This record gives sequence, structure tokens and C-alpha cells, in this order.
Amino acid sequence: MPIIRSAGTGIQTPAVNAIFPQLVPKEHLMRMNGINSTLSSFMMFLSPAAGGAVLSAAPLEAALFIDVITAMIGISITFTIKIPPYAKSSAGEESSLQKITGGISYIKNHAFIRRLMLFQHHHPVSDRPLRLPHTSYGEQDLRTGGMAAHGQ
Repeated sequence: MPIIRSAGTGIQTPAVNAIFPQLVPKEHLMRMNGINSTLSSFMMFLSPAAGGAVLSAAPLEAALFIDVITAMIGISITFTIKIPPYAKSSAGEESSLQKITGGISYIKNHAFIRRLMLFQHHHPVSDRPLRLPHTSYGEQDLRTGGMAAHGQ
């Protein structure tokens, strides 16, 4: 299940970020990206607590059912959004590949941005072992208040 969700997130997140310029006026794009980033961080912060609350009050099947229902609601809302056709760059503008190359050059030439990008890339990988110590100690059974050993 986590593999499927990770694959879906790996496709959905870049797709959502790529569609914003078509939906949001250019003068509001920076504000929209900031709001999107804030809401994403807020959800990443609250989701484990909400998931823990649901799992402590209901069985796993109910939590998975909630996940499926909310995904269906999200997909239904997405179908109502009218997305204008993508307007390709005119002959005088840079191609997408040139813009990507320019962005990479900018990162290489600005030390602060380069360090920030390296930190953003390495931080989630380096702290992963710190976030998963519970897997080696058993699972907390929140309904009974005790420890539940694996396989029992």
C-alpha cells in the first residue's frame, strides 16, 4: 500500500505544481505557490496525528475506507476544474529545456541557493532512520495502552 501511495504522490505533486501557471494569473503565482507549500506542510504535520486518532478509534479497514472515500472526493473535485489548453512558447521565447538549463546554471552559480537545494535534497534521506525507530521496538496498541509484539 505505501508503494502505491508513494507512486501516486510522485506523479500527483509535480503535476499539480506544473498546472498552477495555467490556472493562476502570473502576478498571483508566487502567492499561490506559497499558500500551496504552507498547506502541504501543514497537512504533512497533521496527517500522522489524524491517522493515529482514526486508528485508535476504528479498525484499519475503516481508516482505509476513509482514505478511499477522500480520494474519490478529491478526484471528483478535480474533474470539475476547467484547464485551458497549454499555450506553447512562441519562436522568440526560450524552450522549456533552455529554461531548465538556465535554472540549473543559476543554482550552480549562487552558493546560498546551491547549499539550500543540497540541504532540501539530503535532509529527508539523512533523517529517515530517526523517524522510524518504532519499527524495531514493536507497535503501540493504543486501544489497550500496552505494547503489542509483532506476530502475536
